[in-house]
Amino acid sequence: MSKWWIGGAPYTCENARFMTNLNKGHPHGPGQARGSVFPVPLVHSGYSLWLEHITDKKEGTEAFWLMWYDQRGAPTIPASGAMWPDQLREMIAQLSAFVDPK
Repeated sequence: MSKWWIGGAPYTCENARFMTNLNKGHPHGPGQARGSVFPVPLVHSGYSLWLEHITDKKEGTEAFWLMWYDQRGAPTIPASGAMWPDQLREMIAQLSAFVDPK
């Protein structure tokens, strides 16, 4: 049973199409499930933003998603920002060009 509920439904590290790959990556902290790409969040200002390993449940392919969590470690939204490795590379390139224009 999930310890977190969103919109009246238990949070289970997955949605209709994707699930967090709990066999990869790092936990969000002591006693937490694995799945994070990095050992620390991308953003941490009370709420935290994590890049997580995911698996497409239908295709079995690997991808990533961005998930926001509150101060207690509960996910803040039922939706996810899923992306494939090529999309993540393109996102990084665009963000890098924006932050450090040449």
